[in-house]
Amino acid sequence: SYDAVAVLVGVLGFAAYFPPRKAQQQRPMWQAAAVTVLTIVFFVMLADSFRYVGGRLDPKMRQLENLGPE
Repeated sequence: SYDAVAVLVGVLGFAAYFPPRKAQQQRPMWQAAAVTVLTIVFFVMLADSFRYVGGRLDPKMRQLENLGPE
């Protein structure tokens, strides 16, 4: 599917540009903590947006399903 290809490209791109192990060890700990916190915040906001969109679209989708083919 299209989503699977997009995820695969993202993972491969991340792996290709991931810094070497030696460069990771030189990074200050606060940067790693900041990236971790921002990643968690991003996924919490993403889940909340899915819940919001689902609440808005669900009644419309159910109405369309009940109409059926004419």
